[in-house]
Amino acid sequence: MNPLKLRTFLGLGLMALYFLQSHGEVRSNDKRMNYLMRKAEVGVESLNLRHGPGTQYKVLEILPGGKSLHYLAEPRRGWVRVTTEEGTTGWTFLKFLKPEHSRRIFPEKETFQVPGSGTDQIPSEFPSQFAIVNVTALNLRSGPGSRYEVLGTLKGGSKISLLGPQKNRWVKISNSEDLEGWAAGKYLSLYHPEPETQPIHELQIPGHRTSLEAGILAYMEDLYRSGRLHRQDSLSMVAQDLSNGKLLVSIRPRRRVKSASLIKLPILHAYMLAIEEGGKEHSEQNQQHLSKMIRFSSNESTNWILKRLGGPAQVQKILNQSGMYHELKIVEYIPEDGKTYRNKVSAADLNQILVRTWFHKSLGEKTPVKQNRQASKRMLYLMSLPGYKWIQDRIKDGTCFARRKSVRIWDKTGFVKGVNGDAGIIEFDTPKGRRAYTIVMIMERENYRSIPGDANRWSAKVAMVLRRISEMGYAFVSSHYNRLNQCGLGLLLQYASRTNGENSSRFHFEIEKFTPSSLERIWN
Repeated sequence: MNPLKLRTFLGLGLMALYFLQSHGEVRSNDKRMNYLMRKAEVGVESLNLRHGPGTQYKVLEILPGGKSLHYLAEPRRGWVRVTTEEGTTGWTFLKFLKPEHSRRIFPEKETFQVPGSGTDQIPSEFPSQFAIVNVTALNLRSGPGSRYEVLGTLKGGSKISLLGPQKNRWVKISNSEDLEGWAAGKYLSLYHPEPETQPIHELQIPGHRTSLEAGILAYMEDLYRSGRLHRQDSLSMVAQDLSNGKLLVSIRPRRRVKSASLIKLPILHAYMLAIEEGGKEHSEQNQQHLSKMIRFSSNESTNWILKRLGGPAQVQKILNQSGMYHELKIVEYIPEDGKTYRNKVSAADLNQILVRTWFHKSLGEKTPVKQNRQASKRMLYLMSLPGYKWIQDRIKDGTCFARRKSVRIWDKTGFVKGVNGDAGIIEFDTPKGRRAYTIVMIMERENYRSIPGDANRWSAKVAMVLRRISEMGYAFVSSHYNRLNQCGLGLLLQYASRTNGENSSRFHFEIEKFTPSSLERIWN
């Protein structure tokens, strides 16, 4: 059976449970995590194990034919991450591996019922959040009826997420590749995942808020040790669930870093506060400059808004009076060449304003609801506008969930030599409805003059790291809300399971407490 067929027939709940520890050993964990590793052997006479997914990466080891290993079922341009029995981790080309043949999980029949599911079809209000296709093939359509366009075809045995109640005996669903649409309920059977399988979001790792935080820190350490990232490149990050207020990640949240164009988000906030206070009037010209400042990151428009508000010092005063910022420092206009190094901000400050804006509290608790809502919606609208096509963000663009139309993003990026970051909100469909979370990531090299050569090359490398971290965040939140998803899950599982007592103590001092106490009323 080829790997494509294996992927079709192997359910997530029945895959082998393996874990990579800090030195690559494959072990079982007391809590047993549903891991995406598959067993295989080298299917050619000899095979290069490389440092990355491509022939341009150095060869770590030459694997002999027939050698047993495990591979992660998330190919990148045909390459997969593998781990040998000796614990060496690297990349090989998938077509040169011979996956271990597993027994068929489902009987080969034209139509069949999943064992244990009986003849239950999807009720109008379903207790399960998952289902399985119980025919050979099933059309996925753009609407609840056979007259709607066919978006794709689901194979028999495919496991899907249920996104809502039935409509005319059709149900809205999505699969693990985030193909979303409608299917006839009579061709679906309820599916209940294995009860002993522990989702990644439930994994408890001592010394860390969540397995996501642990996984990110382990991933960063691996990048440092392997030389793929310089230890001077330091990550500041905050991620927060907007449905329950839980802080998911807090890594150097209060560290004051160079802001680059991320400062434009607080400047936008200052403008909204100034309008509310009555000192300034909103105009069409102002709106155009605000749009250029956020959408296209125009430095000229940013300076125009700064002057309109009375200059950097006055903007700092406006934001200080709001009581929402702690590390923010606005002291200069943005130079003509864009090289601004004196303005500073923290991940916690940016997260604070994102959360307040999402809940329409951007102007503060004392401001009437109507004005708060209006200002917050204006800010979100500007953050949702697409920028130049050749400029990609670090949260969604270039990730494995980039093409998922159901995923929305509101964000502001920032880059200058020595700093690359993104601050935004991600929202997507789950079986429990739309869910959203904040994610603020800033990578800074304090001594930016130590970066050799072109700053764009450094920025591109850092951007790819931030995108992998974003994928892990997406996987974690998807798991929490029972969304069937593989994007980023393998990477998160790999690095979260590497974390041991040594890693926890190593990073403990770097994880500062960040409690958004001023926002407690929002979730109460």
